[in-house]
Amino acid sequence: MASERTTRFRISDVARIPLRGTLLRLTVVEGKPDVKSLRRSKLRVESPDGATRDIAIRDFATMGGRPDQRHTDRYRMVDVVVSPAEAKGVRIGWMASA
Repeated sequence: MASERTTRFRISDVARIPLRGTLLRLTVVEGKPDVKSLRRSKLRVESPDGATRDIAIRDFATMGGRPDQRHTDRYRMVDVVVSPAEAKGVRIGWMASA
């Protein structure tokens, strides 16, 4: 992943996935995410009060089928799975960048 974070997301859903981790639904706010570069990368999440931290993306959620660039470009969202420990405290409305 490049050191410059050019894609911004709004976290529009947070859900626990048994035996896998925590799902973060990311809605694109700015930029164009490259799906391949998101896999196994890190997100920088920012709370409404400005606190930031990095969260490692484990995988993509595949409830709607395997994610691809065309789907992400069309719907402007992507679902990722992260560690429950790293996602602790993350809420809907937080911002993320990749």
